[in-house]
Amino acid sequence: MRTKSKRKKPVEEYVEPAKAPNPTIPNELLKAFLDERISLADATKVTQVVDGFLWEKDNVQRYRVNVWMSEPVEGMFCDRNYIGGSWFVHYNTKTKILTDKTTGQVEEDKKSSKKLNGIANGDTRVGKAFR
Repeated sequence: MRTKSKRKKPVEEYVEPAKAPNPTIPNELLKAFLDERISLADATKVTQVVDGFLWEKDNVQRYRVNVWMSEPVEGMFCDRNYIGGSWFVHYNTKTKILTDKTTGQVEEDKKSSKKLNGIANGDTRVGKAFR
């Protein structure tokens, strides 16, 4: 009796699908945005700037911009790395305008020296109350 010869099935190699390129904010707009918000003394501490793309809707791209900083710590071998600034921004691709949409921004008010916008008042209930 004849036995069937076992053929080896060809192994298909996994090919990762091509990713769509992540959009980024143009460098000149991002640099102008950060120049207004980071002081000259803090600019020497900056180690990395990340503009992370979140989503896009109606030609407006949403980004989270994080500025990583580093500072030496006395008695420690390594520097301390931390996020020195973080902003949620909208970039309109048609008008080429970058808008800061971060909540809780400190804004000058004529009546008082500073006012926090985007934060609820003390008498307004936000979220669930834990008992």
